[in-house]
Amino acid sequence: MNKSLYSLILMDEVVKGIDKAAYSLKTSRSALINQILADYLSLKTPECHTGEVFGIVGRQLEADSDIRVCEGGSANILSLRSALNYKYNPTLRYTVTLTPDGDSILGRMEAALRTQNKLLRNKVSGFYYVWATVLGNGESEGVHEEGYVIEDAKYVGNFRIYGDYRSMSESDTAALVTAYVRHFDESIKEFFGLPEEECSEILLNLNNGKEE
Repeated sequence: MNKSLYSLILMDEVVKGIDKAAYSLKTSRSALINQILADYLSLKTPECHTGEVFGIVGRQLEADSDIRVCEGGSANILSLRSALNYKYNPTLRYTVTLTPDGDSILGRMEAALRTQNKLLRNKVSGFYYVWATVLGNGESEGVHEEGYVIEDAKYVGNFRIYGDYRSMSESDTAALVTAYVRHFDESIKEFFGLPEEECSEILLNLNNGKEE
């Protein structure tokens, strides 16, 4: 759906109420007004679709994995956390966003680990490299990878789901996102469960293959 700039004349009290509600919902004045009008007209907005998708994803992940939804997040940003099987059980935090893009949905997932432990940072960054070059490379379960950035202990990956959000059900979109996040989380936990020597060997083989 395209968006254009319009001028509205509203009562000051209405605007104050909208701003207060928008702040509590962590959205903008324009976005909230747009959603209120869309609801009144029974129109599905991209933001509404995304919010419903993330609600389903959160419930599915909490029901069948160790991933938990972080409270207090935005309706259009899915924030998750998952503990790694490592000393002191460090927490890996995920952030997922979805944006309709023509006949597809552009997604973005960030995985970040806050730690001063250099060995842990190196190990998690090593997994990111394994994921980007082998495990998550290409198309997997309807989700197509489209580039990534690895910086210290943070991974930022773009992916695309082909299909217009207006013709895809929220449950279908949610199933693809759930499978993608779960696959990433299960893979990093499997990697962390390997002996250090085996992890090093995997990375060495990947680097040697890249040089060849």
